[in-house]
Amino acid sequence: MQNLDIDSNGDWINKRDINYLNYLSMGNDSSENNKEVLFNDSAIGVTTSRDSWVYGYGRRQVVDNVHRMIQNYNHELKRLKKIIQRQKSYKISIVIPNI
Repeated sequence: MQNLDIDSNGDWINKRDINYLNYLSMGNDSSENNKEVLFNDSAIGVTTSRDSWVYGYGRRQVVDNVHRMIQNYNHELKRLKKIIQRQKSYKISIVIPNI
């Protein structure tokens, strides 16, 4: 049996570099406004918010999820069209008082 050599960070494999905190940061998070960084601007990148719809553990699950997403989209599209049609049927008159 061999004893593990654990450092002060609790690491025993792939121990971290003690100079890590001195490396130039890629960008700021909200708590590090005055820190020197490699990139001044940051963004979350390209996102679609559809991960739960198009990712799964198997092909069948992904296909079923995509079909449900399409059905949901079409349902919401029909619902929105009905709302727009109802709003067009209302006649609204605006009275602006003389002040």
